Amino acid sequence: MRRFLAFATTFLIAGAFFWAAHSTARPQAAKATLSDHGSSIDSEAKVLDFLAAANIARTRAGVPKLSVHPELQVALDDYTRNGSNGGLEGAFRFAGQRIPAVRSLAGNLIYGASDQRLFAEVGSWSDVVDPGYTHLAVDFFEDPAQSRPGCIVVLATVFPEFRPPMRSQGVSGFYNVCRWCGRGHGVSVTGGGQTTLVIQCPDCRRTNDLVATDSDGFWRRASQFLQPVADRETAHRGLADVMQIWTGLVSTNRYQRDAERIGGADSWNMPEETLRRGTGDCEDTSLALAQLLLSRGYEARVVLGKHKGQGHAWCVLRWEGQSYLLETTASRLPEERPPLISELAFDYEPEYQFDHARMYFKNFEGWTAEYWSENNWSMALAEPTLNASL
Repeated sequence: MRRFLAFATTFLIAGAFFWAAHSTARPQAAKATLSDHGSSIDSEAKVLDFLAAANIARTRAGVPKLSVHPELQVALDDYTRNGSNGGLEGAFRFAGQRIPAVRSLAGNLIYGASDQRLFAEVGSWSDVVDPGYTHLAVDFFEDPAQSRPGCIVVLATVFPEFRPPMRSQGVSGFYNVCRWCGRGHGVSVTGGGQTTLVIQCPDCRRTNDLVATDSDGFWRRASQFLQPVADRETAHRGLADVMQIWTGLVSTNRYQRDAERIGGADSWNMPEETLRRGTGDCEDTSLALAQLLLSRGYEARVVLGKHKGQGHAWCVLRWEGQSYLLETTASRLPEERPPLISELAFDYEPEYQFDHARMYFKNFEGWTAEYWSENNWSMALAEPTLNASL
């Protein structure tokens, strides 16, 4: 019966990323006015040379190579072209505002009599071999306070945009856009890449996504674990039919925790996988039951919340104006019909629910028997293309 929902660590990217600054110039040089230097063709060639120098050092250290980040490169170009005087910290703030997917930055403000000296400085910079950084950008400038040209070299950790299904292994986080306020934020992931995430926007404070990994290690939105419904006009309906589907699933499936199946990692099985294996935990069997009901044209949802204070998943069904609750882990089921939600008092406290096309986020704290109330739930399409209400 136990289930665990992990609230993902989310943070605003713009203005809230982490940075580390390093400079080979005297301290006051970092605050000097910077101006653009050199032709665009020469600068592009030099950027590639810097990238090569950095990747030689990373190859020696046995860490993945860096890539040039085009948007970060343009941001740096604009920063120096405008004659900004904030030095490294100003460049960081400017880049963070322009590129919401940036999680962290490290910068080096270098002066050198020759390009070879600049390349050597980059190759010996300790942050270059930090495996946490994924991208590089370089911009060149002239400083009136110095008699020689210089450059800003920036290393960045850039989260990939969340586009499910998205492989979870090897990804420590992703960039997500809040479906409610439209602002971007980072989502930091822990737990070996296999987890269930309730994603809350750090700006508007609303839950804006529910994400889980499947058994193949891909992140999916909760709704994507269910398939489109059948033609409702041809579906067989009635509570007797529902009872047959419900009891058939419960009687042929054995409850099995993820710890027994995959060594403790948390993932959701696709419904067909659960039905084929005949095993699964509360999320797996609730998904399977909801899929069976949806395929017959019933209005059903999977619900995540608490049962007697413990994390749990179950199904709900709306039929002829009544709302029923279908438990998939019970050892005994009623004989005539599923229990009405109102008959179960406060045993089941819902937090999130979804079907094949939409997710629903509760607007208040506590228990409710009104699973279909537009006052209680905010509805979001599986693909967050627009804001909507029930």
